[in-house]
Amino acid sequence: MLFRENTLSPCKRICILDENKRLCKTCFRTISEISNWGIFNKKQKLEILEKINTRRNAAK
Repeated sequence: MLFRENTLSPCKRICILDENKRLCKTCFRTISEISNWGIFNKKQKLEILEKINTRRNAAK
């Protein structure tokens, strides 16, 4: 996870989109979450990070 100022980013810089699930296989964000990441506030980003953990655990 990259830390820049107050912005947490789960980006791995390798996007592999799962067409069926409509999310990235490396960072587990939806296309909408990826495209809007820059405008989300810190609270929204933390909520998404929690969702990512759930998705990652479900994928194991």
